[in-house]
Amino acid sequence: MATHISKFTLLKRRSDLTHDEYNEHWHTTHAHVLASLPAFWKYSVSYVQNHLLPMPASLAGNADVPFDGIAKTYQTPRDDMNRQDFFTDPSYLTIMREDEFKFLSIHSCTSIYGTEHIIKDGPTSGVKYLSFLRRSESLDQETFLSYRLTQHAPLVKSVESFYMLVRRYVQHHGLLKLHRAMSEEGSSETFSGVVELYFDSIEDLETAFNLPDYLETIRQDERKFLCGSSMRFIVEERPVLKPKGLSP
Repeated sequence: MATHISKFTLLKRRSDLTHDEYNEHWHTTHAHVLASLPAFWKYSVSYVQNHLLPMPASLAGNADVPFDGIAKTYQTPRDDMNRQDFFTDPSYLTIMREDEFKFLSIHSCTSIYGTEHIIKDGPTSGVKYLSFLRRSESLDQETFLSYRLTQHAPLVKSVESFYMLVRRYVQHHGLLKLHRAMSEEGSSETFSGVVELYFDSIEDLETAFNLPDYLETIRQDERKFLCGSSMRFIVEERPVLKPKGLSP
């Protein structure tokens, strides 16, 4: 069994809020309230907010995405994960839900679960390329995940000009049965996995993804196991810490 289960919640802001207003409420008011709840830490061992940064023009393509931020938590595996988590806890329903309505379009938010596989360990500072992946229709989930881990990851490592710019590389293998929307009115996303690539700077990230070696080798291999509707972000991580002395 995996040491930790990763959970990415894709967030959509309320239509009457600017992106700055949304970010301010999420990072200050919401983070403070959430971190103060023992029930949250009962189910989660860490919480990181991923705040969106502008996509460089050379990478933009069709980069419009229907989300405004990504919350990431790690959870300890449990047998009842498909039935019970913080979303079903009374403190979420009575405290957090009310606050979420102040800045989120709840019916548009959805959570993706996965198992973490660290391909290259390293710092989480700098900037992060975060991509939510949809597998090729010709592959089942098991084959897709196996190819990513045993074929694609070694290939990425072998492209030295690209890999030397990557500070940290993590694959998250989707647990499709756990994916869920944040409200009964919403619908869950069908992403098959997630990838995180960390770089020292936007400049290094942009350089890496425009290298001929990346385009000719890594990008070509991606076409073997991905379909074209994956979703990409460039983000800055902002960890939210558990208050000292707080018991779950």
